[in-house]
Amino acid sequence: YDNLLFNKETGTLQTAIYIKKEIINTPRRRDFIFNTLLPTIKKFEQENNVNVRVSGMPYIRTLNAQNIQDEIALFVVGALGITAVIFFFFFRSFRATFITLLVVMIGVCWAFGFIGLFRYEITVLSALIPPLIIVIGVPNAIFLINKYQHEVNKHGNKAKSLQRVISKIGNATLMTNVTTASGFATFVITESELLKEFGTVASLSILAIFILCLLIIPIIYSYMPMPKDKHLEHLNKRWINAFVDWMEFMVRYKKIAIYVVSLLLLIASIIGIYQIKISGSLIEDMPVKTEFFQDIKFFEDEFNGVMPLEILIDTKRKKGVMKLANLKRMNALEELIIETPQLSKPISIVSLVKYSKQAYYNGNPKYYQLPTAQENSFILSYAKNSSQDIDLLKNFVDSTG
Repeated sequence: YDNLLFNKETGTLQTAIYIKKEIINTPRRRDFIFNTLLPTIKKFEQENNVNVRVSGMPYIRTLNAQNIQDEIALFVVGALGITAVIFFFFFRSFRATFITLLVVMIGVCWAFGFIGLFRYEITVLSALIPPLIIVIGVPNAIFLINKYQHEVNKHGNKAKSLQRVISKIGNATLMTNVTTASGFATFVITESELLKEFGTVASLSILAIFILCLLIIPIIYSYMPMPKDKHLEHLNKRWINAFVDWMEFMVRYKKIAIYVVSLLLLIASIIGIYQIKISGSLIEDMPVKTEFFQDIKFFEDEFNGVMPLEILIDTKRKKGVMKLANLKRMNALEELIIETPQLSKPISIVSLVKYSKQAYYNGNPKYYQLPTAQENSFILSYAKNSSQDIDLLKNFVDSTG
């Protein structure tokens, strides 16, 4: 049982906790882990001065889900903060900044509403949708507000300005938002359920933020007083005009330079594509600095990991597992698994049969092996009827054997 239940080199001992089915597959699992399991472990650590490491798929999934929830709040606040600072830097208007943030926050609420409406779960991908809506919604607001202020600066007529905002900028932003939404909607035709959900919610949320911007911003500005001169100062900033003039000059007179730079960037991108490494790691998207991730690495070092790899063997015959020939084939597979460095020692009916033979011979370690043809029948019956009449075979074999 070395490297299975304990590590004799480091003295680490492994203990298994079984969580009832009525808890493990329901929302009660989260409450159990956070309100019962973790406090119990902390108390045990303090009382016994022992560092306890915890892992296992239900535990990892629960803590990772909680981490994703925490990160959503971080991403939303971060995206709002950065876009608000940039927006204010250009417009120098608290009023315009507040209106924009109000609209994108409504858009974020709608995005969560779509997730709930379709009964989707919050995943690593869907957690990206709220900040995505923020960074798409803010440019929409910039186009509309900037055009409104430009028209007011031009002729001073509020109604005419709002009319032109809706007819001209509304049409342009409609095309850009529909194009972006269509791009995300292509994920719906993939085979991945996660990508389908992400594509559905992202595309609907992008269209929703366009509608919200086009409705809310002109309506709010129709009730507000005309912009003051200080709110229009950004329209005459020299460095912005100089930058736009430089871009226009480059496009008109330096086409060859643009083509050369674009070609070089394309070549660098193709080289970069071939540097991408494909990985099927289950923990690739988990945050490295969290305690549960460090526990995963600990179990990898001590016991070759806790991520389950389950192999089902169908003998095609009733009670086929009892045949010694099949047990020998399974044993050969186990030896191959043991030789594979990425996999830990397997647990199966073979282990139980070997243990039963060892137990039959008074626990002598040299008898930890498959029984002979003569021993097979009574060794298996011993395994079946041991441990207070509990059929141990049920832990490894279905009712048909």
